[in-house]
Amino acid sequence: MPSKKESFLYPIWEKLEANLSKEFALNELAFFSTYSPWHFHRLFSQFQSENVKDYVRRLRLEKAAFEIKTTSYPILEIALETGYTSQEAFTKAFRKTLGMTPAAYRKKFQTKQRNLGGLESLKMFGIEREDICIKKISSFHLLYKRHIGPYEEMPGFPKDLTFLKPFEPYLAKYNQTCTDQKWIGIS
Repeated sequence: MPSKKESFLYPIWEKLEANLSKEFALNELAFFSTYSPWHFHRLFSQFQSENVKDYVRRLRLEKAAFEIKTTSYPILEIALETGYTSQEAFTKAFRKTLGMTPAAYRKKFQTKQRNLGGLESLKMFGIEREDICIKKISSFHLLYKRHIGPYEEMPGFPKDLTFLKPFEPYLAKYNQTCTDQKWIGIS
């Protein structure tokens, strides 16, 4: 369970993730957190294990990697969309983070051009049109764990269930087990 001190990050994460192409000043983000810029930077780095600049850079590159892997958009277009001013700067940052150029990444991971439009895009995940239905459900409580890192194993339920350890005290408190729960992946 996140501590009260860590909860200050939720609006910051939301703001950054919703506006990846925008540049935020540290003072602006600190204002939203109600901490001084120095204290905000220290706490963010402590909880996130990376500073704000590295966090935003990583998210931009993850978004770019996903688009390179799943679309046929030109690499320059993806670079510009994710905040880079040139393909050269994007390629340098991409190679440094992922160990290969964007073109090599596309060649390695994209087996065929994928169209992500409409329900047809779900076929790549083994979901057919007839598997989908819309249901109205009642509200429910959501207990979640934020995943930071590579998405190579995603989507799918992790084979290694050690990620459930942080949930055990909470579930035990309410006399629940991991098997009594609904599991939802949100990305």
